[in-house]
Amino acid sequence: MLNIYKEHLEKLKILEKKGVYNNPHFLFVSERTGLPITGKQYHSKFMKVKSAFLKALSKEGNIDDYSLLAENSWSTHIGRGVFTNFLLDLGLNPTQIAIARGDRDINSALAYVDEKTAIENMKVAINTIREAYDNRVSTIDTAYLEKWQEVNDKGHG
Repeated sequence: MLNIYKEHLEKLKILEKKGVYNNPHFLFVSERTGLPITGKQYHSKFMKVKSAFLKALSKEGNIDDYSLLAENSWSTHIGRGVFTNFLLDLGLNPTQIAIARGDRDINSALAYVDEKTAIENMKVAINTIREAYDNRVSTIDTAYLEKWQEVNDKGHG
């Protein structure tokens, strides 16, 4: 994946040398004008990449991933979720995530962080209950409570 990004940056450098591109804040630009591409153009390019990706999965015989992705609706917004998860994994707090995502309102990022934190907490709780059941233990060990608190703190750090 990193190679694709590096190749893209090299392409932008070539456009810059040609005098077409001159703003480092633009990542997806028209090769003709050097201006940012429109949402419609971005969607069109994304759908081509998505199609090529699905074909590659199919060709590789990666049936499970292909089936999951081919049978479900997904589009450009998936990148926003991946980016947000990446920022959460880096330990950014909701305000920092909102800034990085360009949210106008922190509540957009906060809602996502709260949802992800709730899901992580449910996983910890379910695993704790399962382990307690399997081990015939009737109390929750302090280590599990600390693990839950760690997930909770990460989401609201």
